[in-house]
Amino acid sequence: MNSRGFTLLEVLVALVIIAVVLGAAYPGLGSAARTQGRVAEVLAATAHAESTLARIGTELPMRRGTREVALADGWRARVTMHPIREGETALWASLARALWHLRVEALPPRSNEAEVVLESLRIGPVPEGWL
Repeated sequence: MNSRGFTLLEVLVALVIIAVVLGAAYPGLGSAARTQGRVAEVLAATAHAESTLARIGTELPMRRGTREVALADGWRARVTMHPIREGETALWASLARALWHLRVEALPPRSNEAEVVLESLRIGPVPEGWL
């Protein structure tokens, strides 16, 4: 370096080096932002699916079939319920309870593809028509 400062060539070389470094770092930074957004979406989907599963049997009655439930922020849940071992109606009638398979799919806004799927077995009421 001389007393008059940087030469034009030195400034251009420095700018090229900065451009190369930023160009190499950009995909990594974009990937990190996309990953963070994806993690937030999966966490929201999991929270929606868990809360919907917890509502089954209280706010959402156990009924054979599939239905959609509207959730907050445009999310929806596709809920599928069916009793297990429908052929053993005498056993279930004597207990006045039945074993149910529950499946909850969390659907993000403007999509029919499940983001998260939770399944559970739960003892619930005997389905209509079994007794």
